[in-house]
Amino acid sequence: MARKTGKPRSVPLTTSAIARKINRSENTTRQLLDRGVIPCRRDSGGRRIAEASDVDAYLESHKCA
Repeated sequence: MARKTGKPRSVPLTTSAIARKINRSENTTRQLLDRGVIPCRRDSGGRRIAEASDVDAYLESHKCA
């Protein structure tokens, strides 16, 4: 049986999925990822991958009042 940890596992998202979620173009999203505004990693194919929890944190910190 798999051991449970206290931290929920986040879902990895591609650049296009992130762009849809934050309502920005893929180009703008790539810039945000490359500048480290949204943390990401590269998969074996070179694609940018970010965790959904990091995208959610970005959205939370950029809410308009």
